[in-house]
Amino acid sequence: MTSPKPLRASVWAPQVNFMLKIISWFSSKSRPGKAVDAGLNLLDTAIGFGLVSVAAVAAVFGKFLLGGLLAALALGVFVRLKRRTKS
Repeated sequence: MTSPKPLRASVWAPQVNFMLKIISWFSSKSRPGKAVDAGLNLLDTAIGFGLVSVAAVAAVFGKFLLGGLLAALALGVFVRLKRRTKS
């Protein structure tokens, strides 16, 4: 009797690979862009070998987006309050 195979990261790998290729295409024009491209290639390799799960990458990316949105909202509130006290 064989045990069922667990879900692997390969289910989400095509979506992550597409996302990594799009990001690297946009950022590979300058020196910092090339560093980002190299980092994304390392991340892609780590996902391919199974060292990093796709769920962890998605969680980090989601937290990064959420943190950016909250920082932008806080900055907007700060600017609005600062402008209101000057008038």
